[in-house]
Amino acid sequence: SASTVTRGRPRPSTKSTFASAESAAKDNDWWKADYLSADADADPDTRRVLRMRSRYEYQSNSYARGVIQCLANDTIGNGPRLRYASEDDRLNSRMERDFTAWAETIHLGEKLRAVRIARARDGEAFILLAQNPKLRTGGKRKPPPMHRKRRLREPVKIHRKR
Repeated sequence: SASTVTRGRPRPSTKSTFASAESAAKDNDWWKADYLSADADADPDTRRVLRMRSRYEYQSNSYARGVIQCLANDTIGNGPRLRYASEDDRLNSRMERDFTAWAETIHLGEKLRAVRIARARDGEAFILLAQNPKLRTGGKRKPPPMHRKRRLREPVKIHRKR
């Protein structure tokens, strides 16, 4: 066999290192491979299976759940903070205070963490942006509950009073 000795250890030659790559037996393992990207290759059925497996791991594997929750907590934290930068300091303070009150009222940090968890666990997230003119900042009124993805398979009907 062709090998060289370096500091007392035999080192295989380049020819023997790549011999397994040229093996006909190894070629049979790659016959299903294609040149598609991961996104192009994942048809809806494949994505459904991957989602189910990922959700199962999240629910049954405490390490996976901890990693995903840590990712969401580290990414979102308590939620976004506004740093308004105009020349008027009073306006800056008022805008930042109002944004913070609004974010706390609608539980923005909690919603963004839930979206980040869904993105990591399911590979996708869905957010419905809506306006609530009756929302009182700093009031005791609670925001409507977030819709779960399972419930959004059917069209969501939003009732509006006119």
